[in-house]
Amino acid sequence: MVIRTVLRVKKIPRDSAILSIADTYDAMTSDRPYRKALSRDYAISELLKYKGTQFNAYLVDVFVEHIENYEDSLLDEDVELEDASREVSA
Repeated sequence: MVIRTVLRVKKIPRDSAILSIADTYDAMTSDRPYRKALSRDYAISELLKYKGTQFNAYLVDVFVEHIENYEDSLLDEDVELEDASREVSA
């Protein structure tokens, strides 16, 4: 007779997993009383380093993609605003 042992791991709710990633990123990239904010690149590298162990791998990939796209869009907006202000000044 073979006895099977099944390890049942409770699933972490998706909302909690998302908040965990966002909170970790915010904690690393914000100034704290005991240290200066860490760089965006460092924070992303830490999330990627621990994806699949501490964080849901798929959600980390989605989060990082959105962070990079969001920051790229902010840079594009800055360029557009600078161009518009030059046109008004001219």
